[in-house]
Amino acid sequence: MLRISVEQDCNALSFVLEGRLVGPWVDELRTVWQDRAGAREGLLLTVDLCGLTAMDTGGQHFLDELLQLGATLRCSDVMNQYLVEQM
Repeated sequence: MLRISVEQDCNALSFVLEGRLVGPWVDELRTVWQDRAGAREGLLLTVDLCGLTAMDTGGQHFLDELLQLGATLRCSDVMNQYLVEQM
């Protein structure tokens, strides 16, 4: 299960992930990301990984795509930091 919360203010758009970024949940995140395409223009983009408990290679590849698009990844624990560093 993956919970995706979207938080927006006048300067930033954040995607807060909680749970497992694996299998079909990667596609769900992609869909939410694409649905917000118009809202992302000119905003600071952040993907908050603090609540992530697992991630597969598909999740890693998609997060890498988001990095290439200018998003910042936020993480708090050692495991999430390690996964981000590996990308």
